[in-house]
Amino acid sequence: MGLIRKYTQLSPHLRLALIVAPLLLVGGYLLAGFYQPGPDDKPNDAPRALQLSGSCRLPGEVCRLLHREIAVNVGAEQQGKITEIYLATSVPLQGAVVGLENTTPVTMTTRGSLKRWKARLLRPLRPGDHLHLALVTRDHRYFADLPTTPDHGD
Repeated sequence: MGLIRKYTQLSPHLRLALIVAPLLLVGGYLLAGFYQPGPDDKPNDAPRALQLSGSCRLPGEVCRLLHREIAVNVGAEQQGKITEIYLATSVPLQGAVVGLENTTPVTMTTRGSLKRWKARLLRPLRPGDHLHLALVTRDHRYFADLPTTPDHGD
């Protein structure tokens, strides 16, 4: 009988709080289950295509690639039978890979920051080659396929 007497002596606000608090706890627990992301609500982690902006003539010109979250500049230089590929991005990358058809892809290395990358391909670019590029940021993966049009002297 002591608990009932103490309860009846409490202020009306405290009595209401003692009744409503457990109801809010159970209701919040049930409602939280409705708003949890389910197995079908996974974020779209598919690779995203980078779109070519303007003309692209590798080597010689810088190719500009765009996506909603990232901008990428790709350049190439012929050095005899070796091709140097340079990359500059608007956001830091975790990694980048570049390659030509029928060759093993090359992992790019940084040039001082996570926004500047380079790679060395062990063969020159030929007319009709396609340079394949794959980039990884903290949140997304991107890819591009760039046509090459070397100078007529190569």
